[in-house]
Amino acid sequence: IGIIVSVTGIVIESLADSQLTKFKSDSSNARKVMNKGLWNYSRHPNYFGDSLFWWGIFIISYGVTFNFYVIIAPIAMTYFLLKVSGVSMLESQIKYTKEGYEDYIKTTSSFIIMPKKNHKKSRLLFVREAKKLYRKEFIRWYKFRFGGYGNICNE
Repeated sequence: IGIIVSVTGIVIESLADSQLTKFKSDSSNARKVMNKGLWNYSRHPNYFGDSLFWWGIFIISYGVTFNFYVIIAPIAMTYFLLKVSGVSMLESQIKYTKEGYEDYIKTTSSFIIMPKKNHKKSRLLFVREAKKLYRKEFIRWYKFRFGGYGNICNE
């Protein structure tokens, strides 16, 4: 699972960076908002891909070492991408330089790639399915790691 998550992160980051580079290479886009491709579903899909990569590395590392302290790296990287050098820093600057960025903020997820905010049904479906997958995978991991359910559920 960790390898799949990491490779998915690399693909997302690379694709998002490639799309942005192509968009910026056209001088007529200088003051426009990049809202095509992955950028239609996230304002910072490249950072999301980077974060996903680190979470995949955590899954791989934890699977080998069973040392929960390895979670510090993806938490730190995600925090830095969201609050220090990535999303928050760029957003504070871009909203004044790009036409339509305020509307883009209102309708597009800042980090996680997901349906537009004005597509409420598909967005709720996405969140509901992600929660189900998380619960299912957590229970599978817990059974594998600790040899049973213990007190986490009543099955």
